[in-house]
Amino acid sequence: WMSLKRATSGGKKGSEEILNEINDSIPSSVGSHVDLMFTLMNCATSPLVRGTRTKMIKLCYLAFVSVFFESGRREAVPLEIATEFFLNIVESHKDALSEEDSLYQANGRQGSKLIPEILGSLGIFNITQHTTQSEGTKVKESSIFIDHELIREFGLQLRNDPDLTNILDVDNVWRSWNSAYVQAYFTQKSKFLWDEGRPGRTRRHALEKMPTHMLKAGMLEEVESLLTDESFIRGRFWSMGWTEGTRSSTKDTEAYGKRLIKATFAGSPDSPCLHPEECPERIIDICKKLEKGLMEEVARGASGPNGRCTALEAARCMHEISVSLARFSLWVEGGRFCDICVKLMGSNSKSSELLAGLLYNSSVMYSEANDLDRAENRIAACVNMTKVTSGEESIAYVRALCKMGDTLSLNSDYPAADSCFHKCIDLLKAMPARYHLDYGIVLYKLGRNFERRGGYLNQSLHCYEEALDFEKNELGPNNFFIASIYAHMGDVYVDQEDVQQAKHTFMEALECLIETDVNLSTVQSKVEFLSIEGRLNSIHDEPRKAIQKYHNALAMLEKKAPEKKRKIAYMYALLGAETVKIRGFGIAEKFFGESVKILKQVLNPFHLDVAEAFVNLSGVNSLCDHETDATRCLKEACDIQKTRLGDCVESAITLTILASQLKNTKDYDNAEAAYKEAIQMLKGLETDTDLARIDAYLGLADLYASRGSFAEALTYYDHCMGMQRKNFGDCHEDIAHTMFCMAILFQSQDKFDEAEVMLSKCL
Repeated sequence: WMSLKRATSGGKKGSEEILNEINDSIPSSVGSHVDLMFTLMNCATSPLVRGTRTKMIKLCYLAFVSVFFESGRREAVPLEIATEFFLNIVESHKDALSEEDSLYQANGRQGSKLIPEILGSLGIFNITQHTTQSEGTKVKESSIFIDHELIREFGLQLRNDPDLTNILDVDNVWRSWNSAYVQAYFTQKSKFLWDEGRPGRTRRHALEKMPTHMLKAGMLEEVESLLTDESFIRGRFWSMGWTEGTRSSTKDTEAYGKRLIKATFAGSPDSPCLHPEECPERIIDICKKLEKGLMEEVARGASGPNGRCTALEAARCMHEISVSLARFSLWVEGGRFCDICVKLMGSNSKSSELLAGLLYNSSVMYSEANDLDRAENRIAACVNMTKVTSGEESIAYVRALCKMGDTLSLNSDYPAADSCFHKCIDLLKAMPARYHLDYGIVLYKLGRNFERRGGYLNQSLHCYEEALDFEKNELGPNNFFIASIYAHMGDVYVDQEDVQQAKHTFMEALECLIETDVNLSTVQSKVEFLSIEGRLNSIHDEPRKAIQKYHNALAMLEKKAPEKKRKIAYMYALLGAETVKIRGFGIAEKFFGESVKILKQVLNPFHLDVAEAFVNLSGVNSLCDHETDATRCLKEACDIQKTRLGDCVESAITLTILASQLKNTKDYDNAEAAYKEAIQMLKGLETDTDLARIDAYLGLADLYASRGSFAEALTYYDHCMGMQRKNFGDCHEDIAHTMFCMAILFQSQDKFDEAEVMLSKCL
């Protein structure tokens, strides 16, 4: 502290005199050694010039710390860049300084050149000299360090300095200071290429930090131009190495992408994009330029400054790029880079745990991109490789097999998925308790497979309940995954018409979400919360409230997560179902139509979810009297199910619905053929098909009654009632309905006694 005072006194005063002045200058409010330190530094950095204290030194130091040391990292800043930086800072604030600053009035803008020397003399800057070898010659350079955290903190404290208030009270002052650094570098080094020779410390600093400063200055177009500059990309590779150079570029690309998306949504003039849809393409273009630079380094061989970039190192870099793209949910491009990584790795090793892991990552990315066939191909290769490298008893194999099952389930190959999950469970039973988290995940995935499959609600619920027990023990009572399990259990209860249990379970899901993330800070948690609230509104017979919740969730998905196509399609279907309840059939038809359109875009044309969407759309087509469209949708659904499932209950049920639609349009011959095909299909199945056959028998009986074929109608009504009594007992409303239909049939034949008997039984 005494050294600081002595330096500002010019050495003309004795130590005792200086000490007395220090004691006199310290305010009584100073309460700690840190306050004392800052008070002394404040005096030292605002010396008297022509009888008035200068602000220029403090202003330049504040700008320096804010631009180069705000994050707390203390790294060297080249002196030549700092000197030019201070000149730009003074120039940008010349109007204010020229009116009131004594140092500026005495020396003008050239006074900025004194700043490094003054701060060095005070001990605030530690200025070192070093030599850099460049193109066979030695070049002397100087750099500035800040040695102590307290000195850095003093610079940040100056933001609240009353002497600087009028100078700092300017829009975008922090941005202008970062812009000053960018200008300082290009003023000094404009004639040099980024990859020219061995870089000195100034260029190395710029290679690492320039994109960050450009972003802070709001220079989005300049950042994109720099990150796609081949010379800059090579300069980073040659200065930092291929892996670190790639990491720096992907880190800067992510920061650029976030700033670009935010600026575009806000309509900021900083953004070069007119629409949010343009943002992903710009991010992808930067990554493609990085890929090109890497492959050039591989092809260069040993002739580069760092020697040869091996295929293994290039693969590591490609993986960095793929992960970066995944953070923006750019799954297709992320999967492509992952495939390149696998190919490069495969040239070194045909089978390894690392290669299996890359195949797993590739499968995840293609699953997220809804390219399920490619995802299935990658995870199958991963399972086979993991079996060889780690063995079937390893957790790596179980996880790969679980992912295989999940992919098959998403691709609507439910029996194959079921087989994968059950094998996982058998293997996990022999594993230690530390893998119970995996056990819960497998059970959850198996429950989802049962739920998607249809007709397995009890099995699905049992899996969810067991998964919930495992996950609560491992994760605690509150976690987003646990909330998701509760939500799916609620859906099953709704399908089972257990309304009270569904309400209770959905409320558990909402409470779990709030406890996990009270502010619902992510898009995923907000959408999940809104959709669960909508389902509760639906259960309470409040369709308008449900519609509002689904609309809000859909708007958030389309704006913040447009890549979640299946979730968006699901929201449209939920909106359609609720809109039907308020008799908005035309609007509901549009909602269901949009759901079908999206699913056809993202899934293969024979996916079973597409078939289900066609069935939903056909129902509302009929309500809108668009019978031709309804028939077409049902035929497409039947074609998909027959192709994927062959003879099964699901195919027979859809055939029965198609037959009913054909009957309503008086296409009796085709309706009869469809009913009989469904009945024949059900008779050939070994599983319990009674409920599906009841519907088919009843529909066919009604068809014959409509055509006046009374004997055939009566035969099928008898078949139907026999199966109803077998399944429901002798007293059930469905049996009463069949009796009523038979009574109407007798009455139409003037058999009034038989009709009266049947109506009496019906009552």
